Amino acid sequence: MAAHDLRIGIDARTLAASRITGVERYVRNLIAHLAALPDLPQCLLYVDSAQVAAAPPVAMGPSMHMRLVPPGRAWLRLRLPLAARRFSWADAAQRTLDVYLAAAGRR
Repeated sequence: MAAHDLRIGIDARTLAASRITGVERYVRNLIAHLAALPDLPQCLLYVDSAQVAAAPPVAMGPSMHMRLVPPGRAWLRLRLPLAARRFSWADAAQRTLDVYLAAAGRR
């Protein structure tokens, strides 16, 4: 599987954090480094802040997309599986995530 065929989902709710600690720094650096890859995989960033979705605090690549989700943890168990399948990728045959990263945090 080529990197551009890989579909990655990232719990990026920590981008809205006012205090940057280890988990927040990790997620920001992960997104920035993924965006810098020459063969950028398709990335879906789950955020719970409309402000972050409108103006991300990190550089994003052309294959990165934001999905606004409800605040709280319930969406992880109840709505994430549906949201991951519903995202409309450019290629309709590739509609599910291959990898999902959820870094533990305070949110």
